[in-house]
Amino acid sequence: MFPYTDAQTILDLHHLRADELRREAAAHRNARAASPAGRHRRFGRASRRAAAVRAPAQ
Repeated sequence: MFPYTDAQTILDLHHLRADELRREAAAHRNARAASPAGRHRRFGRASRRAAAVRAPAQ
């Protein structure tokens, strides 16, 4: 509602936010380290491997 005018309050909020971002980054690194290497999908796309071609039914 009102902007913070106290410099110490602004600094404390900055430290809280920086700690939160640091924890999120550490959790992300731990999750990436736990997953098998080379098996992540980049940008959510499926792999580019071609699907098996099947002959049409006759």
